[in-house]
Amino acid sequence: MPKISSHRGSVRTFLRNSAGNVTVIFGLSCVSLMLIVGGAIDVSRVYSSKSKVQSALDSAALAGGRAVQLSASHDPNAGIAAATSYFEELRPASIGGGAPVFDLVENSSVLRGTINLSVVTPFLKLVGFPQMQATLVSEAAIASGGQGGTNLEISLMLDTTGSMAGQKIEDLKEAAKDLVDIVVWNDQSAATSRVALAPFSARVNVGTYMAQVSGMSVTWGSRAIKPCVTERNGAQAFTDTAPGTSAWLNANDGTRNSNTSNYSNSGNCSPSEQIVPLTTDKVLLKERIDAFTADGSTAGALGTAWSWYLLSPKWNAIWPDASKAGSYSDLTTLGPKGAPKLQKIAVLMTDGIYNTTGGTNCGDASSQATTISNNAVALCTAMKAAGVKVYTVGFHLGGSQLAIDTLRNCASTAPDDPQGTSSYFFNAASGDELKAAFRQIALQLSTLRLKS
Repeated sequence: MPKISSHRGSVRTFLRNSAGNVTVIFGLSCVSLMLIVGGAIDVSRVYSSKSKVQSALDSAALAGGRAVQLSASHDPNAGIAAATSYFEELRPASIGGGAPVFDLVENSSVLRGTINLSVVTPFLKLVGFPQMQATLVSEAAIASGGQGGTNLEISLMLDTTGSMAGQKIEDLKEAAKDLVDIVVWNDQSAATSRVALAPFSARVNVGTYMAQVSGMSVTWGSRAIKPCVTERNGAQAFTDTAPGTSAWLNANDGTRNSNTSNYSNSGNCSPSEQIVPLTTDKVLLKERIDAFTADGSTAGALGTAWSWYLLSPKWNAIWPDASKAGSYSDLTTLGPKGAPKLQKIAVLMTDGIYNTTGGTNCGDASSQATTISNNAVALCTAMKAAGVKVYTVGFHLGGSQLAIDTLRNCASTAPDDPQGTSSYFFNAASGDELKAAFRQIALQLSTLRLKS
């Protein structure tokens, strides 16, 4: 027992002699622990704040992108205003920092939102970090492509008649190339988007496909066939039946007669630019568009028919494998993401009355012009019945009521369109309005998602 008491005394003595050091060590430990815990709390708050603001910024970017898609003329201000307003509704009140900046970038196909975030850090303030800052970015890809799992097939009927000469044909080129840039996706892995071109004037130039669509010999002695066709008539005039017996396209002179008027030493015809079957090749499409020249009169029913032929699976034996159209059944078959597997779109653009048939200009005021316009509407009606969605774009139509009525009646309609109107019909009075119309069509066909 005396031995135990001796040890107890030694411990008491030690504690009395080191009490000050322990207090200092304990105090320093508490401060360090407080900074560690407090710092962890601050960092957690920063991450939480960033997450909340990023979520608000993402939602705002999507809302703004959708506003751009739905605006009457692809108005960037409508998208920016919608995104800004939406963000302010969602922004956490306790989080500081400036207002977000929204803008359209990448050829107006992306709405980008940027914000500088500031979060107060009361614990880290003790070691010289009163706040932490971060720059957050969100991008809504307006034309992302294929994310909904829907393939796109788009045919462009483009007016290259003589009345389009000068600035009008240049405006058309710019508008059409802009549409191609948006709707032909760079990433075709999830779904494909292809565009076909059907330039027209008094005829349609089918190039190397002439024999396959007309059934005629490609040569007449030393002369080559002119690769331009006119309307077919008879029972298949308003159908997409493939070329063949009783369904051939007529030739350059308006008939299928094998006579010298359908042949020449050069083998050239007007329009000079050929059709382009469905393709993903943006470079090719834009090169062909740039080559457009304005010449001839307006065979609008023929152009309408070709906008359909290029989308029709019944014509697949004519086209190369990469240009074969998808099945009509895919238009109503849902893919794994719940969207239709395919959309077929025809965009019909003209600057005047349909006045030409069989290669002959009958005049705007003729009874034949009314018949030709009615024929175009009949083709549109059959095309829509097959599942093709039809957009129509008039350009500098002025007071031409026959042209306006033809395009309005050709266009598809939305369920909420008032009687006698169509939200798929655009009447552009200037080059800027033409570009805006093509841009709006392109964006309506595009999906919307956040860029990764």
